[in-house]
Amino acid sequence: SPLREVQWDGVVCLAPSIFLGPLVWWIKRRSQCQAYLILRDMFPEWALDLGLLRKGPVYYFFKLVAHLQYATADCIGVQTPSNLEYFLAWSERKTRHLEVLQNWFARTPDVGSSISIEDSSLSGRSVLVYIGNMGVAQSAHIFVDLAYHLRDRQDLGFLFVGRGGDVPSLISRARNVIFHGEIDSSEIRGLLTQCTVGLVALSPKHKTHNIPGKFLSYLSAGIPVLARVNPGTDLVTIIEGEEVGIAYTGSSLEALGAITEKLIDDVDGRDEMSRNGQALASRMFSPATACKQILTALSEVEK
Repeated sequence: SPLREVQWDGVVCLAPSIFLGPLVWWIKRRSQCQAYLILRDMFPEWALDLGLLRKGPVYYFFKLVAHLQYATADCIGVQTPSNLEYFLAWSERKTRHLEVLQNWFARTPDVGSSISIEDSSLSGRSVLVYIGNMGVAQSAHIFVDLAYHLRDRQDLGFLFVGRGGDVPSLISRARNVIFHGEIDSSEIRGLLTQCTVGLVALSPKHKTHNIPGKFLSYLSAGIPVLARVNPGTDLVTIIEGEEVGIAYTGSSLEALGAITEKLIDDVDGRDEMSRNGQALASRMFSPATACKQILTALSEVEK
């Protein structure tokens, strides 16, 4: 086919998936070009941390596949500085290039949303919104517990939008909460303009570091972030250093509740966080910045 005859100048691979190594190897060999691996999570390590896998044949098979993919790359871009250490041995070869490549998010227009908070039971409230998967990796149930803990605050409401294995158990404990299925990505900005705070949840069992896409959505939409994440993650450094919200790494519902109430009640502080978040999204997480960095790395790496 014509595609098979194309001589590529370079190949950019996004992981996950970990199974694209053979294809990347074939393209590189045929076109004598370089490959850039954009690494967005380190599987199967995170699955081991969360207890979804244990060290055995399946784990080691996935680990082998992942390492084969790493071996095909000339450049690897990880999400956060803390992830660099994992690839120090890989980067010892002088023909390889290792760097931090921030996630990116393209600003989208507000085309409205099928979810209308004004027409729901949360009308008139300050709404804390969670968008995305609600499974083991996220531990989003803590925010449902938080909603129940703050049930006497009639000015607050919680909106969860997405899917995941934890949804049935979350619904059974819901108070002052609305659950809604996934919506088209084009509707997200229209939804976020109706909300007050964006919620991020990552299981405290995580040992790897990542920047969730929902975090970037919140920044771009100009709403502060309330994150409950694993201790020591680079996400905490970004949230606190850039003053775009509040990060909490503990497990006390009382402490999280106090933090939430302080954030909601501090209108001026939230306005400042909103401005900081939009500026950060434009400066650090733009597609143009990521594209330029990838092209620069591919052009400079030794052939």
